[in-house]
Amino acid sequence: MGVLMKKIKIFICIGMIAMLLLVMESGFNEEPIQYIDEYSFFYPYENVKFADKKTVQVLMEAYEKVDFFSEFQKGNLEEYDFYKEKYGSLLNNEITFTLPETGEQYYLKDYEYVVSGKNEIYDVRNYSYLFFDMNGDGAPELVMTDRFYFIYYFRYDKNTETMNLWYQTGFFWESVHGTGTVRWDREGRQHLFCRLDENGKEVCRVMFFERDSNGEMVYMAALPSFADEETVLSRRMRKYACYSEGFQVYYFRVTEDQYNALTERYYEAVEESNICRDEVTFTYDELFQ
Repeated sequence: MGVLMKKIKIFICIGMIAMLLLVMESGFNEEPIQYIDEYSFFYPYENVKFADKKTVQVLMEAYEKVDFFSEFQKGNLEEYDFYKEKYGSLLNNEITFTLPETGEQYYLKDYEYVVSGKNEIYDVRNYSYLFFDMNGDGAPELVMTDRFYFIYYFRYDKNTETMNLWYQTGFFWESVHGTGTVRWDREGRQHLFCRLDENGKEVCRVMFFERDSNGEMVYMAALPSFADEETVLSRRMRKYACYSEGFQVYYFRVTEDQYNALTERYYEAVEESNICRDEVTFTYDELFQ
């Protein structure tokens, strides 16, 4: 009996040691994390430590999970005339649209930046339109943009007979990337890619940027975040992490070669997207006349 109890105590001790090591590695014994502001031109990025090889490997594996490519799905072409009629009514302020989060309803001419410094008078011909299946449900959505202040994504729900603002963005460097995807490329050096679900909710976010920091080029890549996965950094990774409160992602400094390897597929996807987007982009007269 005494021998058995000793063995049990040994197993308990081993288990406790293993749990302690796991806790320390998972970050409960936390290393302090730097906080950064991507919009600041004065942050000394050149002083950020380079991520070690194991951390870079984690980044590489995470980026491999991200599908940057997205076609502009056409949906059911036989229903195009039906949906064009509905979207035409929206543009001509014959019907309102609804904000799903609040239930508020607006005529298009009264909403945010539709009438702005760029377009002081509402005229449907002042805007560009994309017409394709944005959420992958087989029915086309209408994307409206003034190419500066906003990109609005509208979806008509045939079942409820309601027009909804499915998604919206508000920076001139943002782009429609394809079905279920959006991106922005700020000044060619700061990038964000998002994959959305059928309701316009973000399910994946990837960010990275390059910057001249006091005469030294610095390359920063964020660990991709996924809506269905909690981001937990190991104790090792916390030593190199820089947290963005604004975008809620962890950045890591990498070398130029590592940065290029991480982002190569993104740039290939952007090139493909830019070509395919032209096929679904229209003026008002091209789409509705």
